Amino acid sequence: MFSAFLIVYIVLLGLIIFVLSRNDRNAPEGEKYLDEITAKVFSGILISVVLSFVISSSADIPEGAGLGGLAWLFGPLFFGAISVFLYLFTLALFKKTKVGAGIVCVIFNIGVGVYFYFLP
Repeated sequence: MFSAFLIVYIVLLGLIIFVLSRNDRNAPEGEKYLDEITAKVFSGILISVVLSFVISSSADIPEGAGLGGLAWLFGPLFFGAISVFLYLFTLALFKKTKVGAGIVCVIFNIGVGVYFYFLP
């Protein structure tokens, strides 16, 4: 199940990046999808995913959690992957909202980490 999700996720990300790069070939310099601002925001999102993972993995996991304890490890990574996908999807639809969508994704990822930290 997880490997199928991962394969679909990688294919969709590759497809979105391919479409965005094809649209950038004919666009003027100021209206490109993938530029320096996008790279900085994307790296900020990836750093927030790592930070979310670090925050959630430092939580006290109950002893009776069993395999449910894996939610503290894979939950932030799953939601981080969803936020990266949604950021690229939003970038494809509305290229003027690069920074705003990136800030929302960063806050969402850190919020997920804090949520898993305080999860009972």
